[in-house]
Amino acid sequence: MEENKFKQELERLMEISDVINENTELFQYIKQVNNLMYSDGAKKGCYKKYQPILSKKKKENKVFLSVILRSQGNRPMGLRESLLCLRAQTNQDFEIILIGHKAQESGKKCIREVIEEQPKEFQAKINYIELDEGSRTTPINVGFANASGKYIAIYDDDDLLFDDWVEKFYQASLKNNGKILHAFALAQKWKEFQIPNSTEISEKGYAAMEAPTDQFCVKFDYWSQLVVNKCPLMSLAFPSYLFQRMGMIFNEELNVTEDWEYFMRVAEIAGVADIKSATSIYRLWINAENSSTLHNQNVWSDTYKKVQASIDSRWLLIPRGYAKHIMILIQKENQSRMGLPLGFPRMQGILYYGKEEHFSDERMIAADNRVEIPRFEMSFEVPREKGNLRYFRFDPCEFGGMIVQNIKILITTENGAKIEVKDSECRHNGIQCEEGVYFMHYDPQIIWTYREKERIASVVISGSVCMEIPEVLVQKSIKMNSLSGKISRKAVKICNRIRKKE
Repeated sequence: MEENKFKQELERLMEISDVINENTELFQYIKQVNNLMYSDGAKKGCYKKYQPILSKKKKENKVFLSVILRSQGNRPMGLRESLLCLRAQTNQDFEIILIGHKAQESGKKCIREVIEEQPKEFQAKINYIELDEGSRTTPINVGFANASGKYIAIYDDDDLLFDDWVEKFYQASLKNNGKILHAFALAQKWKEFQIPNSTEISEKGYAAMEAPTDQFCVKFDYWSQLVVNKCPLMSLAFPSYLFQRMGMIFNEELNVTEDWEYFMRVAEIAGVADIKSATSIYRLWINAENSSTLHNQNVWSDTYKKVQASIDSRWLLIPRGYAKHIMILIQKENQSRMGLPLGFPRMQGILYYGKEEHFSDERMIAADNRVEIPRFEMSFEVPREKGNLRYFRFDPCEFGGMIVQNIKILITTENGAKIEVKDSECRHNGIQCEEGVYFMHYDPQIIWTYREKERIASVVISGSVCMEIPEVLVQKSIKMNSLSGKISRKAVKICNRIRKKE
């Protein structure tokens, strides 16, 4: 049993407990874990109000997944869609804890009507709880306390799930039992509109405004998560022992970032297992009410700072494999401070665009490299209001003296189509060689013309950089850039022009 193995490791520590004092890091970390238990991360005792619920529950898990669904009954279309997504799941080993939080009488009536619309066998999965108190976070704690699942996920009534959402969590749990499960999620802009000729004034319809993007299709990165949350709530499944056995509950004083704060508090204890498949769509509402519109930016900013300060005050258990990550970050920081490249140039690319082949700083997008050197990958979101763009120029960095290899330019159109720009369609100010494209001088450039009709939504450019330049290539470049070399190339161009006229 995994639990017995843990006890065995603890017993080995107990044998030397007489020499582990409060001055050691090990003592402080174990003390911190004990302090985080039965608390909301800041205060002790707040867990007690959920103990009566837990004491009535049997300890065994009745289902694999408990789905916490919050609603105020003011989005009947969204609630219907949410339940429809759950009815369509290929793996039905789950229960639904539907919490009507601070719903008005009309909202409560709406929720009950939507439940009654469901097939009888599906209604049996739903545990409906009316809750008229607490903050936005309180229904999460109520749901976790009432959950009978081995894992618990939170799914609000304004997002969408694919039919393998539960199944992907289940398959991941077989190899990662006890870890937090994290699946990829797509992002998509939606808007709310009044349904024409609707008998109900409050009845709203939803419409997608553009194709989904892979904004949240990234692996869990501990350091990135400390800065900004890149894991939407429905992309996570938490093992129930964190709440029900360790007493680690959500902070009810938070009305925003409550999911991020809890996730970062428990991630270092349970660990995170990635599921490299998109199983949901996080809807970015253009005109509908959500947590980002209910609270102004100052509230979000202040809460983020408070949570980050709380994290900074704790001992952190850094996941395995992150030491190298830290080394690279420090190396980059030192490089930036010194103003000197450590072997490689700083890959901060710029994409110029235009309807004519005339590039300027007024029409450009900058992007940092998001992978580890010597590889590079940069993503550019193309402004929609600029119309049909035809000409593009990519500057991978400011410096020369490098070979760019395996370059790949992938265009995504507004309707979701993928178009790869071929090498033969590109021009550059370097020298083509067997190893790639050698850029000897400052300001390397790669130019191409886009000839399709569909508008461009984004451009992703990837490749790698080689700093070991063969001596033969350097000599060739010097010769080509000498006066005689330039005259020779110009003569060749003139001859080719004359041949075409003939």
